[in-house]
Amino acid sequence: MPGRTRARWPHRPRVATAPSQRQSMNPDPDHGHAHQESLESLLDLYATTLLPALDRFPMPAWITDSRGQVRWANACTGQMFGRTTGVHFSNLIARERVNDARELFARKVLGSTDATVHKSVLASRGTRLSVEMTSVPLHSDGSVVGVLTISRPEEAAPVAQPAPPPDLTPRQHETLEYLAHGYSTTEIAGRMQVAEDTARNHIRSLLRELGVHSRLEAVVKAFRSGWL
Repeated sequence: MPGRTRARWPHRPRVATAPSQRQSMNPDPDHGHAHQESLESLLDLYATTLLPALDRFPMPAWITDSRGQVRWANACTGQMFGRTTGVHFSNLIARERVNDARELFARKVLGSTDATVHKSVLASRGTRLSVEMTSVPLHSDGSVVGVLTISRPEEAAPVAQPAPPPDLTPRQHETLEYLAHGYSTTEIAGRMQVAEDTARNHIRSLLRELGVHSRLEAVVKAFRSGWL
């Protein structure tokens, strides 16, 4: 319609100019700039669709660029941490959990793993919050340009008895741990020192035992049941 401009989501920040408080993931400035522009385009695309929904989430959610700097955060994140735009995501996480979070982030940026779910702890202003952190890479033109992270606070122990742990073999337990760390079939095979087909068989056996259909379902079920 003539005379109208495209609406922009009010919580959508501009590109941050604040320096990262930790070393960036990408040492190539030209490459990083291209990824920033790609992520900027994605955020523009999501401005009236995905971002408004995420902003209403009653749990912290943020989007980082490929260097780990926060480019967008929802209202819940702002209430807990204040302004986070331009801050490295590792500054939102308790110090003892930072190394694990950085490793999983690097694996997503490098394309060696996809969505992951793991337990972590957010820390701000003397407050600590144990969470189940789900992260997924954002792709543009075949490259990872950012990562979306949603942190669900861990619930208090339910009154009802939790589900008993499954009767897993040692190999299945080992496989479950590797899946929780986001390792690929090739990486699991290497760590187990077995053929890839053997690793796939261990994964299929684990999924059958847990009654799930995907690796992510297996990890989510294990975390929520307290098996990991």
